[in-house]
Amino acid sequence: MHACIQQLWYRYKSVISKGFFKSSLVYTIGGAMPMASGLVLLPFYTDMLSMGMYGVLMLYVGFSLIMQVLTTYSLDYYLGVHYIDVKNDPVAARKMIGAVTGLLLTLGAVIIPLAAIVGQPVFDNTYNTEGNLNFYPWGLMSVATGFFNGFFKAATNLMVFRQEAGKFMWFSLANFFLTIAISLGGLYMFPGDLTGPMYGRLLSGVGIFAMSLWFLARNYGISFNFKEIKGLHKFCAPFLIYLILVWIVANIDKLIINSSMDEAKVGLFDFAVRCTLLVDLLQNGLMGAVNPVVFTMWKDSGKNESTSETNRYFSVFTAISVLGIAGFTFIVPLLIPLVVSNTEYYESFVFMGALASGFAFRGLYYYFLSPILYLKKTKLLPIAFGLSAAIQIPLTVWLANNYYLDGVVWASIIVKGLQALFLYLVVRSYFRFSFNPFKMIVLPVMFIALCLVLWNYLDKFDWMWYGGLAVVTFVLISAIYFREMKQVLVKFTAKKP
Repeated sequence: MHACIQQLWYRYKSVISKGFFKSSLVYTIGGAMPMASGLVLLPFYTDMLSMGMYGVLMLYVGFSLIMQVLTTYSLDYYLGVHYIDVKNDPVAARKMIGAVTGLLLTLGAVIIPLAAIVGQPVFDNTYNTEGNLNFYPWGLMSVATGFFNGFFKAATNLMVFRQEAGKFMWFSLANFFLTIAISLGGLYMFPGDLTGPMYGRLLSGVGIFAMSLWFLARNYGISFNFKEIKGLHKFCAPFLIYLILVWIVANIDKLIINSSMDEAKVGLFDFAVRCTLLVDLLQNGLMGAVNPVVFTMWKDSGKNESTSETNRYFSVFTAISVLGIAGFTFIVPLLIPLVVSNTEYYESFVFMGALASGFAFRGLYYYFLSPILYLKKTKLLPIAFGLSAAIQIPLTVWLANNYYLDGVVWASIIVKGLQALFLYLVVRSYFRFSFNPFKMIVLPVMFIALCLVLWNYLDKFDWMWYGGLAVVTFVLISAIYFREMKQVLVKFTAKKP
């Protein structure tokens, strides 16, 4: 047994030393930093802010995210995806990247002052401002923060597609530590108030904006010749609509809770959502490493169809996701009391596992989303997410009004499945899919069903039941995905001639 474990360890070390796994680890950790900073701050937020004030803070964070989308016009995504087309022509790459940088700066210089003028009525018509929400000063500050974060994301997305893993990690670490240090300082200087968290986000945003501007200007210059940005509106306009719809899908539940319940319920639900981001950040990091590799495979093959090799990446992604969720549902509720002393938040444990289970659909979601990005068929995204939002909004309203937070959890799970379905329906005419339905569909659905059964059977979190779920999941995944895991190990440990 000892010899077997030792052999596996040597093989593991050999695997992670290879390009894909090494970059996957870097992008997973680096991509997780923005979410990780929120998770690190979570115990301080819950201890130093009331649940209602925490709920208000999270509504401002959500508002900052939509402003990040609007102030960058999808150029953060454009920069990475279109770099693939010009990476072999340094002159064309420099012109394109310099022009994108100039356009980003122009958008920020126009939208932030405009928001200061017209932001109040727009904010009042979007949010329930009868409580502690107001556009001045925190709403306006959120607009600026959104722009700074979007500019930073554009620079780091470029690093991912340029395979500059080390630089990407340093920038991500800087963002992490700036946010933590400034936010904690503000929390202790102004306990029980939004001043610390809001200035923490703004000032760290200024820092990472300055770093990103230095990186882009130094390496590619700044140009205002926007003609160098080929296919700008064709890619960005529909992708912008898609991102707005994604924001609606991700945030409408908190808006509905704030409208139909109260700010404290927003805080309770958002606390559970923030905890599930441990799963989300794992998935985002993995896809940051997977997409450049898969896109290159599709381009080299010259065919718009999935292959057994590319399918392997998404199958293993699904396996890791399900394993991660199973571990999350068991471990996180045990760890939270060690760092969060406010027992009010423990009420979320009973539905946290069910809420996290919806991420099991993300394997399918990315499987159908990646070809859309590769083919630059971004016009399909608003259709898919428009359909999803059209179902989610009335569904969430009805379930929230009749079943309160339990209804919102059900809506969240249903919508994650619908997102994958609608992405498939809109892209199937452009890309041919061939995959194992048991591994990509049946297994995630079975896992979600088990989580829902536990949620409805148990009145509170029971570590024995969820520990059993984690064990069963590990055994199933090991048996079902053994072939894929073996193939990946053989590929990355084989000696090159």
